Amino acid sequence: MVQGGKVRALAVTGAVRSSELPDVPSMAEAGYPDVDVYLWSGFFAPAGTPPAIVAKLEAALRQAIQDPDVSSKLKAMAVNPGGGSSEEFRRMIDADIQKFVDVVKAANLTFAD
Repeated sequence: MVQGGKVRALAVTGAVRSSELPDVPSMAEAGYPDVDVYLWSGFFAPAGTPPAIVAKLEAALRQAIQDPDVSSKLKAMAVNPGGGSSEEFRRMIDADIQKFVDVVKAANLTFAD
């Protein structure tokens, strides 16, 4: 909708500009340096999956996203293909959880059952 001119983007929520919207400033550039929110997706294996299986899955996924055809299809959907180790992914998830726990506490949000 932004690229089609139907809406005007004020900023992207990441710390840096989006390659899909290079003329739209980041929140940091717009004066909100603490806003760094982005979407991510990933693959999960059940707890207790043997490390050798996890390593094999990581290698297969890394190979898939490095394939030019797969990578171009992901980029066409505004997905920046990446991928590190399962441990890097775990650290990223833990950091996101902590960030949003702090946001919820600062905003004094409560949730009904």
